[in-house]
Amino acid sequence: MADRNTQRALIAELDKWDGVLGHHFEHGGKHMRLVVETESGSRFVTLSLTASDFRATKNKVSDLRKVLRELGAEKV
Repeated sequence: MADRNTQRALIAELDKWDGVLGHHFEHGGKHMRLVVETESGSRFVTLSLTASDFRATKNKVSDLRKVLRELGAEKV
């Protein structure tokens, strides 16, 4: 399972955005995915099952923000 701190950080970030209809974590082989759904569609962010260092969480939050902007969500 992906690092719990990373999962918590991603969920906390999702709470800061309008337009997110739902999200869920799913397993996909060697990696976990966070699937985000908006009215424009859905996308996923791939998560490592073992975080490399302290920057990994920050990088994944950054990836999530990019996906949310692409899907048309707006930060509150």
